Amino acid sequence: MSFAGKIRKFNIDAINATDKVKQGVAIELFTSVISDTPVDTGRARGNWQSSENAPKKGTIDRLDKSGSAAISDVAITVTSGPSDKFMTNNLPYIDGLEEGRSRQAPTGMVRKNIARLRRILAAQVRKNKI
Repeated sequence: MSFAGKIRKFNIDAINATDKVKQGVAIELFTSVISDTPVDTGRARGNWQSSENAPKKGTIDRLDKSGSAAISDVAITVTSGPSDKFMTNNLPYIDGLEEGRSRQAPTGMVRKNIARLRRILAAQVRKNKI
């Protein structure tokens, strides 16, 4: 392979690895937030919605005490392409849960996992290095 060919291959490999890191970080972060969401009826866990390119609007009628349906949606929705990844929960009381108004999640769900973001990112970089 020529030098130019090696450079092209490296460029493609780097882009693919970056996309896989982005996907892996989003999946792990989103899954952790869903799992850390307090459970009463399962509505809060069930209303986590993952998407690409734009956040979802509105709420959905899904009771998901285990979080498995929302986590399955993350695995399906968050691809390895170059798109932006979003996770939203539009329930009117989700901010209160994040602020610790539940004994089940006194430190919230999102900020707790955002604090782990460097570790999540480092693990994904190690896993997907070229």
